[in-house]
Amino acid sequence: MLSQTVTVIMGNMEAVTITTESGVFTATVPQVEVMLLPNTVHHLEVAAKVREIWNYGCPFGGYTLRTTQDKNGALLIIEQGQPIPGRSSGAVIEPGTISQLAPLFSVAPDARLTADFVFSSDRELISVGYADKISRWDLLTGQEMDPLGAGMEEAAALCVAVDAGRSLVATGGTAEDPAVRLWDVATGEMKQLGRHEVLLTSVAFSPSGTRLASGDNGNWVWVWDVAGGEPVASFEGDVPNRYQAFYDLYWPDDGTLVGAASDAVYWWDLSTGQLLERLARPEQVAFFVDYSFGQGGQRLAAAAQDENVYLWDRETAEWQVWPAPPGTSLNHVEFSPDGQLLAATTFAGDLLLWDAHTQELLVNRRITTSDIAAVRFSPGGQYIAVGGWDSVIWLWGIP
Repeated sequence: MLSQTVTVIMGNMEAVTITTESGVFTATVPQVEVMLLPNTVHHLEVAAKVREIWNYGCPFGGYTLRTTQDKNGALLIIEQGQPIPGRSSGAVIEPGTISQLAPLFSVAPDARLTADFVFSSDRELISVGYADKISRWDLLTGQEMDPLGAGMEEAAALCVAVDAGRSLVATGGTAEDPAVRLWDVATGEMKQLGRHEVLLTSVAFSPSGTRLASGDNGNWVWVWDVAGGEPVASFEGDVPNRYQAFYDLYWPDDGTLVGAASDAVYWWDLSTGQLLERLARPEQVAFFVDYSFGQGGQRLAAAAQDENVYLWDRETAEWQVWPAPPGTSLNHVEFSPDGQLLAATTFAGDLLLWDAHTQELLVNRRITTSDIAAVRFSPGGQYIAVGGWDSVIWLWGIP
């Protein structure tokens, strides 16, 4: 007999019971382990009791909600012995398949809030936040793998990156502890490289994995030697009277680092420490809050908390403006791995997808009612992960 962990999300929940063909399973936490019978289709009924609270002499709550469907109306089914329904079929999300895009499943990190996440492969997602561990998720089962830094305060972080060899995870610590750390995936060992003086906003490995860049919201980017742990370079934003936040860091190659900040984008030569190129934000934009690089750094997308996506193409060397639906406020952007799609999210919890060549808006879907911390494509383009601050990450793909 095998098992499957089921996550139930409901405010002020006191207890949850799941009834299925293999038995009745109860827990007082959102995660319920359900035992599975071999080669059996399990139909789940979920009953969640709301805790009773007295306020001004009156009781609130105390009732039980029941369902056999998820939030999209699909039946709650687990089929043991067959591929789990709802997981990606392996089809790439692209303009030709995007009409089939649908929610597949979600994961719920055990964190006060989840600040960032990254795909280490098409099968694994790594998430960080205000928690005492770095969570790792198996996307074929939807279950959590052995975490890194379990029980360690140093595991709390606001940004995360994985090296190309998938052997190291880098984290940028919290506002109270803005340290840059490396975690060995095989051994779980942690090494601290150094500390910033203010909030960390980005970390990124060089293509070879020998260097790590870290950016903050106080105008600075540092570069660290991964093997030795020493700082090898530092760069400062140059906009007068402005302390920029470096929201994204990108390595075209091991010798060049791009720092995308709230007011400008910088290309630096690591060997000389010289500034190679500087791209200022459009005059009509107050500041940028997120970036994404596509086509090997030849294209750049940015969000500015307004109704537009801003695109810069090296061939034209001009900013383009792509309008989003009226009333939206965009906070994150992300190119698909093949550069065919551009994703953006809103503060209201929406996911938007454009054809990156025709500028046609293909998808406008509500994902959550909470603010979104990040949006990521898996390396092969089979998944889009959206979520964050409410500590639920939604995985979308082609069923």
